Amino acid sequence: MQPTLTSTERTRPFRGAQRLHANAAEPLGAFPFFRSQDPDESRQMVSRVFCPHDLRQVDQHTPFASRHNMVRLAETALNYLAYGAEVEIDPGCLGNFYLVQLPLSGSAEISCGAQRVHASQDTASILNPDVPTRMRWHRDATKLMLWIPARHWSGASPNISANPPGGHSASSSPSRAVTASPRAGAGCCGTSPTTSTTAARNG
Repeated sequence: MQPTLTSTERTRPFRGAQRLHANAAEPLGAFPFFRSQDPDESRQMVSRVFCPHDLRQVDQHTPFASRHNMVRLAETALNYLAYGAEVEIDPGCLGNFYLVQLPLSGSAEISCGAQRVHASQDTASILNPDVPTRMRWHRDATKLMLWIPARHWSGASPNISANPPGGHSASSSPSRAVTASPRAGAGCCGTSPTTSTTAARNG
């Protein structure tokens, strides 16, 4: 299922959802989507943006405090997401979109089929829509995320290329489950986490 979000869903109140205030101190702070201390409520809201998934809080001693900012960009949207507690996320197969994840702080473990990636500020990832995915976000994990409709990805090129410092070309193939891009080398989808963070904060 491709991510969809109507204007009604963007403004519909949820039980316990906090009143939104613009917060320019965090990425996309001028575009708050929701805040919640309820894991189930957070799962429902995030599912509306991406796809249905299971969400489980691992550490019950840390208060759950999700924060989601979002700005629409034509058929996609740039998202800032944090949970404030260690959580396990199980979306299964994403469906018909690729998901680019750019860590801003903290770390996460990503399992995509048989592939495992430790994603930190030095590593971005691209999730394949046809391979079952599981993630474990640590308490301090915050990410920028962008979905790309699969029809646009496969129709443009069989590979996504980037030029790391030094001028040598590097490519990441969408046929892989997870593509990891070290910050010192090729950026994810032709950009780097550092560049994306700066653009979001200025946006």
